[in-house]
Amino acid sequence: GQIQPRRGSLDVDLNKPQNETRLKLDVGLRSMASGFGQVSLVGFMTSQKDALVLSGQTHELDERIMELYLNRDQEQYGVELDARITSLFSSLQGFFNITAMKTRAKEDDGFEVNKEYPELITSGGLYYQKNGIDITAIGKFVSSFENNRFAAPAADGKTYPQPLGDFFVADLNAGYSIGTNYITRFYVQVRNVLD
Repeated sequence: GQIQPRRGSLDVDLNKPQNETRLKLDVGLRSMASGFGQVSLVGFMTSQKDALVLSGQTHELDERIMELYLNRDQEQYGVELDARITSLFSSLQGFFNITAMKTRAKEDDGFEVNKEYPELITSGGLYYQKNGIDITAIGKFVSSFENNRFAAPAADGKTYPQPLGDFFVADLNAGYSIGTNYITRFYVQVRNVLD
């Protein structure tokens, strides 16, 4: 389908950007085991002709600073594996997800790797609950990417891409609940366990 630019958007030539034509395709398999969980494997592809993307340039108009857009062709394709355990030993639940993708954007002399998107995102977690005790452990990894969307302009007035991603974070939460009508939970929470 087609996506119109937001009303009032301008491109780097101070004209209205063109409409984006987008094609998306997802193909997958899902296996479900009653009382245990599910596993799914999905391949995906997105092709964008004249994609509406921020240019990194700004323009002052009527005492407002406007971000300028540009139209460029770009594509993304990859695979996602998702596993969910709904109940194991009547007290353990969990999930695992991994997404690997390649992204390319049209430049002057052909397509180049689009560094604005991470190539790998993984996350997983376990939740245990029994006899009033609960423990949750969650972790996530995002590979490196860069963007200038929220970057402040440098001394020369230009905005340069900033490194993002390339981190692993893990959180841990443990608690104990008491009471029947009015439940009180005592807990300990550690964020970013591995710093």
